[in-house]
Amino acid sequence: MALTAHTLEILFYSTLAFFVLAECFLTALHSHKADAKAGEIPEDFAGRTSEAAQRRAANYTGEVAQAELLLVFAGALFAWLMTYGQGLTVLAAASTAILGPGQAAQWLTLALLLLLALIVEFPLGWYMRQRVKKSYGVKRSVAKRALLRGIRETVAGYLAALPLIALSLTVFDFAGDYWWLLLWVAWLLYLFWRRQLGIVYGLFRHRRIRAVRDESFRAMVRDFLASEGFTMTDLVVTNRPSIANSWADDFYKFIGWRYKLAFVSDNDALSAHPGVLTREEFEKTSLNYKGFVAFESLQGLKGSVYFGGQYPKLKWMAKEYLENGQRKKGIEFDLLIVDEAHEGVETMKTDAAFDKIARKHTLFLSGTPF
Repeated sequence: MALTAHTLEILFYSTLAFFVLAECFLTALHSHKADAKAGEIPEDFAGRTSEAAQRRAANYTGEVAQAELLLVFAGALFAWLMTYGQGLTVLAAASTAILGPGQAAQWLTLALLLLLALIVEFPLGWYMRQRVKKSYGVKRSVAKRALLRGIRETVAGYLAALPLIALSLTVFDFAGDYWWLLLWVAWLLYLFWRRQLGIVYGLFRHRRIRAVRDESFRAMVRDFLASEGFTMTDLVVTNRPSIANSWADDFYKFIGWRYKLAFVSDNDALSAHPGVLTREEFEKTSLNYKGFVAFESLQGLKGSVYFGGQYPKLKWMAKEYLENGQRKKGIEFDLLIVDEAHEGVETMKTDAAFDKIARKHTLFLSGTPF
């Protein structure tokens, strides 16, 4: 069968229609299954969660799926406008009118196409990633700050893509009639990197993640997984991101503006957070506040020489300490809050660190039901 323009048009619309219908079917199936399980509390969570919480989780699942479907419809409409709606032709004509025929005009066409795609995707993606999740308490960051961060990341990504577009056009032009084969190989290499290498080499995060090489530890984990019916091919240990910024965001949203309190922390994760004061900065401006909330990670606390570690920091948080040969008393806190209390806080080293904090009350927090 000859691939005429009419045949390609039919193939394109058929593929587009199939993609949209498949997404509609999967979204309906996903939402239906979530709704069907809304009244069934899993056995492991029996007595630890309520039916209302289970229903809320089901509603959240359904809304996220519907938001993703909205993105699919927007993408399909954009593709239709750029092809059948002659949008790409208009962009190409405008680029040629500005720069004249040639590779520069092609670059401008693709740059404008990418810009329009971002303009369409960003508000809908924001709705899905931020507004829906925030309404269910999944996102804890301040909306304005998260929006500005999203805009900065989008602009940075767009500017980084512009030279890559120019490089790709140059390479494809060099490849001649086989440009499509080169593009296909590049796509396969990307998929291979994402599937096979992405977990090991975080190339775009300025760090490298390595598989665990301790054979005795690997053997212990492998034997445990085997006893549970799983086969381990490799072992990578990672950690969750810091919750420091979430605490600072919630402090300013709910507490700080009401009671004229300062948020004080010497934690590196908060060094660039707006409004957060170091202990030294707070001492210079303490008359402007009625009190303060201090934040420190458990790792940072246990690393201090005043709490059983080896680094000379956080002296001001200790119950008492030596200074110039004299024993001095530190701060007595009204309340010590231990967040994520299920994550290894019941150790002798942690107990020893907590014993060196003077406080009237202690509150252990955990949202994990085990």
